[in-house]
Amino acid sequence: MARLKTYEAEIDGLHQWVVAAPNQRAALDALGVHQDLFAQGLARVSDDAAARKSAEAQPLTPLRRDKGSTAPFTAVDGGGLDVWEKAAKAAGRSGEAKPKPRSRARLDAAEAKLKAFEGEAKAQLAEIAQARADLDARLETLNDRQSRERSRLTEAIERERKAYRS
Repeated sequence: MARLKTYEAEIDGLHQWVVAAPNQRAALDALGVHQDLFAQGLARVSDDAAARKSAEAQPLTPLRRDKGSTAPFTAVDGGGLDVWEKAAKAAGRSGEAKPKPRSRARLDAAEAKLKAFEGEAKAQLAEIAQARADLDARLETLNDRQSRERSRLTEAIERERKAYRS
């Protein structure tokens, strides 16, 4: 095993915890902690000779003693994460935070609004296309009627012109 360092942490406010581990991540894993206690200032490399001696005798095993005590460090039954789950249950809390169930209601509502908008837009475009087709038909009918009337009136003018000249 790699060279071990002894890390100490005050996690629960009641006990001083120590663990011998090759690095900080391994120490946090052995303690069953998922947050970086070192960054929060709640854990550090131990300079206590008694703590180093006890922890190095049982590598990667969390040991504890009462905070402020000079009693020897002792292993806790189960160690690691089990300790935190038991402590949380004793305090009336679950060991892990339960994630909020995600609700699709807002997403579904937004998708329904988009679908309704798309349907309405399509209907409006179809209405405009129908109106355009109706106008085109009306224009064609009007052009035909005007063309026939123009031809009839032009023929009438030609007849009258012939009659006038004769």
